[in-house]
Amino acid sequence: MGGLTVNFDAKLLGERIFWDPATDTLTIKGTPPNLRDQLQRRVSEK
Repeated sequence: MGGLTVNFDAKLLGERIFWDPATDTLTIKGTPPNLRDQLQRRVSEK
């Protein structure tokens, strides 16, 4: 399994970035265009 790196401004926590400690889930609302492009490219490769 590969690594994962996530960077964001602390002020986004609770605004666009949400962490649920009960499920240890991180949710991003409104993904940045560069991340969205990377995700779309990966999905289309499969």
